[in-house]
Amino acid sequence: MATIICEDYMSRLHNILINTGLVILVLFTFSLGAAQIPEMAPLMPTDSTELPDGCGFIPPRVDLSHLAVAPAKSADRFAASPSQLPIRFDWRTLGKVTPVKNQSSCGACYSFASMANLESRVLIDSGETYDFSENSVKECYYTDPNCNGGNFEMVTTVLSLDGSALESCNPYIASDTTCETSCSYIKTVLDWKIISANALPDASILKSYIYENGPVYTSLYAGSSEDTAWQNEYGYYDGSYVLYYTGSYANNHAVLIVGWDDTLSHAGGQGAWIVKNSWGTSWGGTCGYGAESGYFYIAYGSASIGKWSSFVDNWQDHNINDG
Repeated sequence: MATIICEDYMSRLHNILINTGLVILVLFTFSLGAAQIPEMAPLMPTDSTELPDGCGFIPPRVDLSHLAVAPAKSADRFAASPSQLPIRFDWRTLGKVTPVKNQSSCGACYSFASMANLESRVLIDSGETYDFSENSVKECYYTDPNCNGGNFEMVTTVLSLDGSALESCNPYIASDTTCETSCSYIKTVLDWKIISANALPDASILKSYIYENGPVYTSLYAGSSEDTAWQNEYGYYDGSYVLYYTGSYANNHAVLIVGWDDTLSHAGGQGAWIVKNSWGTSWGGTCGYGAESGYFYIAYGSASIGKWSSFVDNWQDHNINDG
């Protein structure tokens, strides 16, 4: 299996952020409280964990943990305490999750998880179903990440400054491509809220975000040549059981959590996330709902799932006068 080492990429991103002022630009794209003043965020240590084919998550080089927000109380569906959260919840049962896609061998999971999050957010808010272009994000960021990996920080920059194009205009290509500029932008992201950085949030907190706001973008460790047993288990997963892994390698894959089930048993106890992957419908399983495969169960906190969690909180129709 081919691998991509991200050290060179992280070094280039670091230089671009420092030399062009994009650190401040990134901070403005996230939700800030009225009393907060954007400041230069500290830089995170680089990580050289390899990115297996079909992965592509690289932790943000800028430490954005200070921007994490507490769950906001909604008018129609708020759990006052963890005990009031349902035992099982799945946004698919409400018709608010778009179809599973396939990133193939390109390291563009960050784009697929982000577009899946935006598609669900728009569907929840407006009832409108969109198929947004993953290509427009992977190829149009200023450091040109393409199949070399990325994260929500990069995606937010594109979606807030430019916007989201449609898949029909810029269809996905599982290789490095040049930025397509002829497509019209449809939606612009106004707020992308951070739940957690390089630390696992409490499962009840993450559930509250999912329950109140919709599916959540997150990351996990999907294996590497250093740990082929887990890489093979995850890579050939069929959806018939709950994945459970206790290793501590750095996360390298981005996915979308659509719900949970506290009744599911696994080697470490009970409870699992219901997660949408981007490896097509011939991988994984239906995980308790519908006929579409491409989903997986994974124990809470297993493979560090939950680190670098975030979600689209606010968006608007793209204003043509904005570019």
